[in-house]
Order: sequence, then C-alpha cells, then structure tokens
Amino acid sequence: MKKFILRDRRAEMAFILALVVLFAYIASRHIGAYPSVFADEQIYSRFARLLPLRDVTIPSYLYLSVFGLTNACGDAFLDCARYLNLLFFVGSAPFIYLATREFAARRVAMLAALICVAAPTGTYAAYFMPESMYFFGFAVLTWIALARSRLHWALYAAATGAVLGMMTLVKVHALFLIPALALFIAYIVWTRRPNPAGLLESVAAALLNIAAVFAVKFVLGYLFAGAAGLQLLGSFYGNQASNGANTGTTLLTMLPAAWFSLQGHLMMLALLFAVPLAALLHHGMSRTARASAAPQVSALMAYTVLMMGAALALTVLYTASTAGYGPLDGKRLHVRYYTFALILPVMIAAAHAGGARRRTRAVLPWAIAALLACAIAYACVALPPAYVFVLADSPEIIALGMGQPASMAALVIGAAVLVLALWAWNSALGGIAFLLLFMPLYLVNGEPIIAAQMARARVASVYDDAGRFAHGHLGAAQRNQLRIVGDNHGELLRARFHVDAPGAMSMVLPAERRAEIYAMPALKHWLLVIGDYRMPSTMTPSFRETQYALYAPNNRALGAATFSGSLDNGVLAGAEGLAGAEDWGRWSNTGQVRLHFRETLPKRVNLFLTMRAFGPNEGKDFVVRVGAAEARVKLGPHPHEVFLQFETDGKQKDVTIDVPQPVSPKELGWSGDIRELGLGISRVEIGAPLR
Repeated sequence: MKKFILRDRRAEMAFILALVVLFAYIASRHIGAYPSVFADEQIYSRFARLLPLRDVTIPSYLYLSVFGLTNACGDAFLDCARYLNLLFFVGSAPFIYLATREFAARRVAMLAALICVAAPTGTYAAYFMPESMYFFGFAVLTWIALARSRLHWALYAAATGAVLGMMTLVKVHALFLIPALALFIAYIVWTRRPNPAGLLESVAAALLNIAAVFAVKFVLGYLFAGAAGLQLLGSFYGNQASNGANTGTTLLTMLPAAWFSLQGHLMMLALLFAVPLAALLHHGMSRTARASAAPQVSALMAYTVLMMGAALALTVLYTASTAGYGPLDGKRLHVRYYTFALILPVMIAAAHAGGARRRTRAVLPWAIAALLACAIAYACVALPPAYVFVLADSPEIIALGMGQPASMAALVIGAAVLVLALWAWNSALGGIAFLLLFMPLYLVNGEPIIAAQMARARVASVYDDAGRFAHGHLGAAQRNQLRIVGDNHGELLRARFHVDAPGAMSMVLPAERRAEIYAMPALKHWLLVIGDYRMPSTMTPSFRETQYALYAPNNRALGAATFSGSLDNGVLAGAEGLAGAEDWGRWSNTGQVRLHFRETLPKRVNLFLTMRAFGPNEGKDFVVRVGAAEARVKLGPHPHEVFLQFETDGKQKDVTIDVPQPVSPKELGWSGDIRELGLGISRVEIGAPLR
C-alpha cells in the first residue's frame, strides 16, 4: 500500500520539484540586474516604500501594502521584491493546474502549469512592478471561475467578484475585466438552468458579481488609504482620462492607430498560439464541435474569448492613445497588459490533448489551419519591420528570436505550422504536439535570448553609479532634499530609484552646454549633476567623478514671501507693477515689477524667484536687477524656481524685474482681459551664501 501511494504521488513530487527548480533558475537569472523599467519601477518603489498610502496617486493599495514589506530588507529591498514576485509568479502554478485539471488529465494539467510559469512572462519578476502579483490573482480567479462553478450561484458570483475586486487593488486595469467576468458568470449560471428562471438567476448573478467587485475594492481601499481609497481610478489615471477627453481624443479618432496595434497583436498570437486559436475558432464555427465538447471545455472557450477580448481591447486602445507621444509609441506591442491571460491558450491546448485520437475527415479544421498558416507566413514578413519589441512590453515575441542571428526562430515557426497541421488531422495529437513539441522548443530557443537581455541589465550606467553614490554619501534628510540634473528623463528616474528618497526631484537639461545658474535647481538643496555640463564658476563640487558631481547646499535662508495674498508679508514690505492676487500668485500688469524688502539685502545675496512667462514672453529675456547688478533669465509657461546670485553694495532693499513684452489677452484675441501681462510670480525667497 505504501509503495502504491508513493507511485501515485510521484507526479506531484516531480511537479513540486520542477517548480522549485524554476524558482531557483529565474531568481539566478535576475541576480545583480539593475532596475530597467522607468518610470514604472521608480513610481511603484516610491509609492510602496516611501509614501503613506493616502498620498499615492495610483490605487494599487493591496500591491503597495504587500511590497511595502520590502523595507525590512534595507538597501536590498529590490532583491526582496524580486523574491516576493517569484513567490507570486511560481505560486500561480498550482491554481493553473487545478483549473486545467477540470478538463485535462493530471500529467497534462501539470505540464500546462509548468509551461505557463516557464514562459517569458517570468521576466516581470525582475521588476518592482505588480505584474507577478496580478498574474497570481488572475490564476486564482481562473481557478474559481472554471473549477468551482458548481458552487451556489450567489456564492460563485460573490467569490469571483471578490477576487477581481482585490485584483483592482493590484492593478487598476482589472476594472476593464468587470463586464467580461459578469457576462461569463451569467453564462455559467444560465447553462445550469436554460429556462426563464435560470435567466433571472443569471442576471442576478451578474449584478451580484459586479457589486462584489466594487464592494471589495472600495471597502479595502478605504481601509488601506482612507477617503483617498474611494476613488475609482486614482488621481494618476483619472487625470490621464481627463486629459484624453480635454484634447478631443475619442474612440473614433483612435481607430486607425488601434487597428494597426490590433494587427500586430493578432500576428503575435498566430505565431505563438496557432493551435489554441484554431481550436477556439473551430469551437465557435462548428455546431458539432460545440455539441461534442464537455461543458467544462465550452466554459473555458467562453472564458478565454471574454477575458482575452477585454484585455486585448484595453491594450490596443491604450497603445492608440499614446500613438501621438512619439514616433515609436504607437508601434510598441504592449503585451504585458494581457500577458496574464496567456495561460488560457495553453489550457485550451491541454483540454484538447486528452481527446479521442481519431483522424478527422471534416474540411473546416483544414480550412482554419490553412488560414492560420497564411497568418503565420504573413506575420513572419510583416511583424518585425512594422513594430517595436521591448523586453518590458513583449518578452513573448522577443523570445521567438525573429531576426536574432543565433536563434532557432525558423525552426520554431516551422514547428508551429507542423503542429497546426497535426491538429487539423487530429485535434488531440495537435494539442499534445503543441505542449510537448512546440512550447518546449519555443522556451528552449527563447531562454538564451531573455537571459542575454537580463545580463545586459547587470551593467551599471552612469545614472546607476551616480544614484548609488548619492545614496551612500548623503543622509536620509539630505537625500530627501536632493535635486538631480541630467539629460535623459528616464535615466534620471533610474538615479532617483537608487537615491531612494520621496522628496528627491529631477530636472532635464540638455548636455554639453553651459548650465546657466538660474536654470539649475536652487543651491539651498544638495545637487547631483550627471553628464558633461559647463557649470558656473561660482559653483564648486563637494565631490566629482568623471561623469557626475555632487554639490553641497550654499545658502543660509533669511526668509520668504508669497504673492497669493497681501503684498506685505514675510520678507516683503510691498511691491509695484503687479495685478490682483490669485490662488497661485500674481501677474505683472506693466513693463517692470519692483519688489520692496523690509530689510537691506546682504552684500552677497541668493535670490529665489518662482516665476513663469505669459504668452509671447516665453523664451525671452527677463532682466532682474539688484542695484547695479543684473542677470537675465528665460522663463517657460509653467511656474519654475529661478536661482540667482548677486554681489551688491550692501545697501539695496529693492529688486526689479523688467518684462520683455507686456501684452493683454485681449490684444492676443484670447479674452476680453485688458491687463498687460508678462510675468507670473508666486514666491520669493532670499538667502546668503555659506561660503
């Protein structure tokens, strides 16, 4: 009896051992890699570890709470986040197995689960991002939706809704799965009782499912973040939605870009999942296939269409909305917005692998196979030149190795066509060949490509080095006041990731140019300058390396004043040349603004002015004077703190600012406002150099 039990458990023991090996291998692949997905990793690390949840702008409260625990690892927080990611990612396998077991043999279900966690999707475990936890959530949802459908309809609807509600607190994108899940729940409940009473139950189940999603989302959101947790999208995504509406972006205007993106995704799916797609099409087109399919298989087909359809629709619309950002944005294949659902095609193949191995004489399977074979051939030619593949977006297509000199892409694609033909001849053989031939060949081909890209992430950039240096040489309070200057926004976020302080800020300044002192972040903070800049002679670094330098603060604060209220406040005694107060400050209404200070300004004065230009004054010289000393500054349309240093005679109490082109909104045809505007000013601060 004991030997029988051991023999019976060999498969499970092998399955667990394989998961342990996969965990160890993926972890080793990611060791030593620097963060590489920006701004995402910097944002999620900052929100999870450095800010209270009530202050974050992305409502991923469940994810942020769990990954906030990585603070316990100190400076090794990124390694801890990767191990936590892997626990979620590899921990999805048992749920994928249990769901697949509903319509496949035990060993086939295990193989399908192992394929899902050996897939290139595992690269997301390297990033401080919620993809792995979201993948886990979808695996749990799929298990309940497919394997626990015999629960009482109310409990079934509530349970699936609760899981999806928690998924919305991992990634807000889960909200777009709500209609698909509700329709699926209604379908399952109706198939139990296909009569008027069953129809009423199915409607009630769908409504209960939706109610459970929002109940869990808002109750947990409130517990995590207070009133801020009651927002649907959070301020970050809410503002994106508002900006899209304000710029006139509509579904109609996005259609051309969405269609282009959709074609790319369909080509990718044809290359990688031809057999599952063929099975899905055959199930939908053949009444005989639907009649002969087990109810669990029909449920899987419906679930796949609804879930992948919803996720794919979100993906192409998002890509279309970004098409105008740059020449490459609309060409990127953002597979990561539905990569979690790619477990479903593998499960479809597993469902067919256990069918009767009889040769089919029907024409339809061969027609479908021929259509998909043509799609594969077209994709080989059309996909690589037309679209952009980035590891963080689409590791699945990168693993195919198209255009890579050492890859077996041609062999893998040939195998795809072969197993497709086998499926047309015998669907069960096709399913087995997909799992035992195509997928292993695809994974073996793709792993060296993925590993090589991850190895490149182990090479530090100057921004990695500079950020790590600042983190090691500044205290927490100093890092929180750090300002970082460089010529690349994404790389500046990389430096901020290593600096690891919520108050650290960055500023983009073109390299290989003279850095005007007024354009630099004010020297009342520590300053990290990365790149080749000709710095002002008055600025001496505390530490310099070949490609970066660290400057200590050089200011003793003497006082400040604001312009949104009375002009007699703080260090100001009054002012001339300014219009009435607004909630942000004041506009100038003449050609010169004069600021009167209560006390005489020091002989060497640091002057900090938060200003912006109006209309045609943008990019023109504003002349700032203190006595006989003057400086010229150029301003943009948004408020910016300008830093100026003056040598004076020690007797001055006024600062004047000459406006280059005062003009009224009425003259510009913008409104009936007749004030001659030119300069917007919000705040003034004075200080003295420390050295």
